[in-house]
Amino acid sequence: MVYGLEAQLMAFGCALAASLDQGITEIQLECCHGLAISACQDAQLESESCRDDLALEIKRLASVFYVCEFSLIPNGCNSLALELTAYAYNISSLETWLGTIPPFLTNFV
Repeated sequence: MVYGLEAQLMAFGCALAASLDQGITEIQLECCHGLAISACQDAQLESESCRDDLALEIKRLASVFYVCEFSLIPNGCNSLALELTAYAYNISSLETWLGTIPPFLTNFV
């Protein structure tokens, strides 16, 4: 399993590639990992070369977009996204809702 910086860089790469496949031309990626943001903006890390390669690939993908921004979001501000991600990860079927917000989200909105 991949954790921390490498996991965030991999997620950025997947999101950028998927967005390009869908024809999206402007994107803003957010995370709470400051080093991941720096790596994507600078495309250089002084640690493991695997991370350097990921950062360079993200920089290459980002250059294809008309607008591509990376933003640092504190953990506390991202709790709704984390709850939705955890919920989506744990469901096995597609669910949608209209109107009222599901009870597990009422504390976040």
